[in-house]
Amino acid sequence: MNGKKASIFLVVFVAVLLLGGGCWGAKGSVVILEKPGNARFDISFEEWSAQSKCEMSLKEGDEVRVEVDCESGEVDLSMRGKKGSEPYTGNDSTEVAFTVTVDAADDYVFSFSGAKATGTITLINLSKGE
Repeated sequence: MNGKKASIFLVVFVAVLLLGGGCWGAKGSVVILEKPGNARFDISFEEWSAQSKCEMSLKEGDEVRVEVDCESGEVDLSMRGKKGSEPYTGNDSTEVAFTVTVDAADDYVFSFSGAKATGTITLINLSKGE
């Protein structure tokens, strides 16, 4: 296994362990893939009813592209900085794509929850060259 494949496998393995260990009551499935360097998250879910999150460290002026494609069910998404800012909150998002520019450097938590949701969420830090 080359280094890149091993890194991807490790990220997926850790995500499955973390999600499986903390969500015994969850229904359906969710997979979160993180591109090394905190530049991108690809989240897919199927018949998923639970909540999860991922975190991205951003600098002032960084832009994040958010793409939500919920084929069925409901998905809610929020973006909050640990220092208190809340650049985005969306409820019952079905199909939406937009860009958020952050006003301050912070660690931003993207929280998402699903109710029998099937679809994808993509988060891309455009300032990292994606």
